[in-house]
Amino acid sequence: MDYAQSLINRVLTNTISVIRSFEEDSIKFPIFEWNLNSSGFELEIVNEGIQSFFYLLLDCQNYEKYPFIQENDDDIEEHEYISLVDNFIADVKMSVLNDALNNMIDYFRLKREPKKYPNIVKELFFSYESFEKQIKEYSLSFDFLNTEDLINEINVNRDTIHLKVPKIIFPWYAFALMFTHQDLSRKINIVKTKYLPLKFTKSKYPNEKGIFIDGQKSFQAFINSLIVNHSGVNANYNRSLNLYLFNETTNLYDIYNVVETFRTESGYMEYQLADSIDDMDKNARYEKKQKIFARVGKLAKLNNLGVKTILINDYYSETLFENKEVWTTFNQIFDHCKNTLVNVIKERYIPIFQEPLEHVPKEILIDFTIYRLFSKEEPFEELVENILEEGLPVYLPSSEDDIEMHLYEAYAYAYKGFYKGKNNTTKKEEN
Repeated sequence: MDYAQSLINRVLTNTISVIRSFEEDSIKFPIFEWNLNSSGFELEIVNEGIQSFFYLLLDCQNYEKYPFIQENDDDIEEHEYISLVDNFIADVKMSVLNDALNNMIDYFRLKREPKKYPNIVKELFFSYESFEKQIKEYSLSFDFLNTEDLINEINVNRDTIHLKVPKIIFPWYAFALMFTHQDLSRKINIVKTKYLPLKFTKSKYPNEKGIFIDGQKSFQAFINSLIVNHSGVNANYNRSLNLYLFNETTNLYDIYNVVETFRTESGYMEYQLADSIDDMDKNARYEKKQKIFARVGKLAKLNNLGVKTILINDYYSETLFENKEVWTTFNQIFDHCKNTLVNVIKERYIPIFQEPLEHVPKEILIDFTIYRLFSKEEPFEELVENILEEGLPVYLPSSEDDIEMHLYEAYAYAYKGFYKGKNNTTKKEEN
């Protein structure tokens, strides 16, 4: 067993022990400490075992490359660790906010409840007339061909559908409706997993051009819908949460980010700049790309956006990426952290906000408090702006442009890698 793998096993064993201790007695064995100050909620990881796990995520590639070096947290720059924790916190807040929104959607699904609490409903949701108007305008900006069918389906569900779409995540739900409107269930499940996630591609080579091109165009259209003051779309939405939810279901941001990193950072691309595709063995080229992106696709099941972005952009550890237990453990830590944040809000901060929230039904008091606390936070706004500034090319298969062909193949294999990572597919590929 190599040193990097033995290190992972040792840190994992300790981390799992920490999690079990926390489950048994969270007071005696705390992992996190949340504090509220003028800049919002801040997190301190107070357990050394969990700290070691986070350092492992940052430094495993060094132990993988240089097994003779001594294990030392001092090798990690403090700003790197802080950046990882900050993105972890951002992911936790966005996930907690989404849970709260889902709880309030469920609460108001009965027709009588919106009439009992008109002020809350007005704050959270559009009126049906406003919702219908914005869906029309969104579909036009999206260049959607079936706008009439979409509006007809929305009209069929006019009593409740707008109460399924909180204002702050309108772009994500509007995007989803482009694909799911013809198959809305009685409960109006807008985000249906049948239509929005990555599609299975059976060929070994990147032959399903339509799937790969559509994926790029969908991401391009969605990101463009997040432009502030986008024509016709109310800008009171949370861009960070919209991107978080979009990627959680589609993984299309992950794939974009992987290909961008491949394009700008990889030695493979630098090497290919000097070579012609015609002079390369096709099978060797495909196999190399497939190997690169199959590993990073293991990150597909991580329940976050910020941490994945850091790991993809700045670090690449084959041993770490291929270890499923690492990411299962990470998700356990993530869920524990979410629970501690909700408990802290419930126990310490609900009393502070109690008076201005007297009009809120007790069943959603904690959810509405979370909404008020985090709905204006935009931890990934700079990320969205950077994507918009850099532009969103759509790479096409090309016999005339070697670099575009390489990037199209990179996108295709990243797509295939993330599909497999998300679905644990074992289906045999065909040529």
